[in-house]
Amino acid sequence: MDTKQCKRCKEIKPIDDFYRVDDYADGHIKLCSVCTRADQKKWRDAHPGVSRKNWLMYSYNMTLEEYDKYLLMQGNKCAICGVAGQKLVVDHDHSTDEIRGLLCQKCNKGIAFLQDSPRIMLAAIRYIFESLLFQSKDENEHN
Repeated sequence: MDTKQCKRCKEIKPIDDFYRVDDYADGHIKLCSVCTRADQKKWRDAHPGVSRKNWLMYSYNMTLEEYDKYLLMQGNKCAICGVAGQKLVVDHDHSTDEIRGLLCQKCNKGIAFLQDSPRIMLAAIRYIFESLLFQSKDENEHN
């Protein structure tokens, strides 16, 4: 197993504990993943608006002002479940990159697991309703 010494913590770790970067001779950055994440968190904490602003622009071509506009239009709530007080993520159509709205993590992952497919989502809804009807019918037969 290949190992490497982290330039920050000086620990010798498996090479898989270092992020890959083609620019380096061994193909991995100089800091282990733990030290890299700590550096990134320190930077983000020191520059709270900058990293979020850059991420929105890089990932969705969206400004902070546009994000805040969606937030205001949605009443600071998830566009699907309506729960407030959660961090909301940008939901977008993966085929067109069009922004659809802001969702909580659970709803965003839910539609992603259902492949953003209305057909699969409707099938899931049908499945839930049918199981509820079956449970209701089963309970009535036992009473």
